[in-house]
Amino acid sequence: MNALGRAGGSALTLARRSAAGRDVAIYQACYLEEHFGTADPAFIPLDIRREPNQLWYETGLFLRHYHLGLHWRSACSGVVSPKFGLKTRLPGQAFIDFIEK
Repeated sequence: MNALGRAGGSALTLARRSAAGRDVAIYQACYLEEHFGTADPAFIPLDIRREPNQLWYETGLFLRHYHLGLHWRSACSGVVSPKFGLKTRLPGQAFIDFIEK
């Protein structure tokens, strides 16, 4: 599996392809296999199962996002928790719509 939870292609190539041309690209952290099946469809799954700095928590996510160059692929980008929906009770598209306004 790659950064998007799909077979084939590099993680960076597929993440860039998924975000290319979007005004807002929100990545959802996936650190367990089951997160790929429950990821919000409005978000782009970001595979962090093999993240070497897991003890950095969110800081590590933001650094990975930056070092992969994902912030260059859209006008606005970010990373959310795999529990975004449970924590906010919002669908991902509502969050993206809010950002776009």
